[in-house]
Amino acid sequence: MRRAAADPRRGRRRLSGAAILLLSLPAAVSAAAGNGSEGEDPAPRAYVTRHAGTFNGTRVAYTASVAETLLPGAAGDRSASVFTISYVADDVRDPARRPVIFIFNGGPGSSSVYLHMGAFGPKRVPLPEDLDAGSSAPYRLVDNDATLLDVADLVFLDPLETGFSRIFSDEDRPRFYSTEGDAAYLAEVINRWVREHGREDSPKYLMGESYGTIRAPMLARALYDSESRTAVNGLILLGPAVTLGETATRPGNILAYALAVPYMAATAWYHGVVDGGGAGFEDFLDEARRFALTEYLPALAQGRLLPPPRQREIAAKLERFTGVSAAYFLRHELAIKKTEFRYELLRDRGLVLGANDSRYTSPAPGGLQGDEAVDASSWAILPAYVAGLQRHLRRNLGVDLPLDYVVHDRKASASWNWGRPASPFADFSWAGVLSALMKGNPAMRVFYGVGYYDPLTTIGAAEYTVARADYPLERVELEYYHGGHMMYVDEQSFRKLAADVRRFIGGT
Repeated sequence: MRRAAADPRRGRRRLSGAAILLLSLPAAVSAAAGNGSEGEDPAPRAYVTRHAGTFNGTRVAYTASVAETLLPGAAGDRSASVFTISYVADDVRDPARRPVIFIFNGGPGSSSVYLHMGAFGPKRVPLPEDLDAGSSAPYRLVDNDATLLDVADLVFLDPLETGFSRIFSDEDRPRFYSTEGDAAYLAEVINRWVREHGREDSPKYLMGESYGTIRAPMLARALYDSESRTAVNGLILLGPAVTLGETATRPGNILAYALAVPYMAATAWYHGVVDGGGAGFEDFLDEARRFALTEYLPALAQGRLLPPPRQREIAAKLERFTGVSAAYFLRHELAIKKTEFRYELLRDRGLVLGANDSRYTSPAPGGLQGDEAVDASSWAILPAYVAGLQRHLRRNLGVDLPLDYVVHDRKASASWNWGRPASPFADFSWAGVLSALMKGNPAMRVFYGVGYYDPLTTIGAAEYTVARADYPLERVELEYYHGGHMMYVDEQSFRKLAADVRRFIGGT
């Protein structure tokens, strides 16, 4: 491996190897890295290394770049610094025919560490197949033979205040912390990357997870609205939150309760607390889907006017499909939130379901619903991914920055401006933005990937999104995986996801 690093501000302390999460940039570093008030503006930092690997059976030589994009402020100074981590194949005969995938996670306020270390980076951190084994150091960092580098170049985006990306002044924070502002500056970063690498003619895809599936259509629109008039070829939406209002079981939103039933049925099946009556997994889920929309939803619409015998009948069917007792449903007027399901399903075993992946469990704290429980899915995933990325940045990519890699920016979630209207759970149609994009660009396609055991963005909500879309279904793919919100945590699901995305972008 040959390293060539260009950084006019090197020589300060090295990146910490620990999984340290910072919420803001220290003032001294901000001044040094930001507005260039002393002398000339600093040049953008970049760390460039060259590598080779075998991906999907193909040997690929590639260049890795950890590069900074400096964003201008209103007064002509520097307002922010955005870092990308890109992997670009060398010696490509015709770059115009090679796709580029721009990849980001969600939050808002999440770095790209999950998709980078869990799925599509050339190095990956595999997790134990035994979900009860937990996750503790030392973690494995292995060559990722299923990454997409054989068919596409990959650019991982870390939004501001995540990764190494920073806002230099709190005064600029509001314009970046919004659905539209977030899309606008990331569109600028992408356009600059495209120009600098001469990839204007290359097919372009946006891959987002969770909130990233809201960011993706907003970003696609911002790219088209920019001076470059960039049109993306497709969106890859994992853990889709595009119809976020239908994923949150809250009072008054009866549709969300009905759409959560298939997820609950899948989870109950996984934990062996329901009897399919001889039906297989998929047939059982189909029964649950039909019941949810043809019987359960009308019953919820009747509310307290539903006759008591029918209430008991619905509650009994809910018990059959979800594993939660009919008595519990009757006490809660036939509607329980997904958080309540998390505590109730395995209460008799003293266990609580994982908040991001319902296959994982942890001991219930005192056995009392409502107490704070350890999220076993996060504990099993995040420490391993962060440690793996820190090692990869230092040892393989030669990064020597005076910053810590920020995994989550908690300020973003707390102060995010969701646009019109002000709440993410109100009736703002991000799916409508997607529909307009697909109508304007007849070549654009969409891929949805959803985990059966995802309690955050459930399979029912994803199916509803596709069913209600007013764009051609022949340009839409919906794929299911036996995993949770980050379905690639499961090894077989990861392999299937990689193959599905490779096929979607035109690889084989």
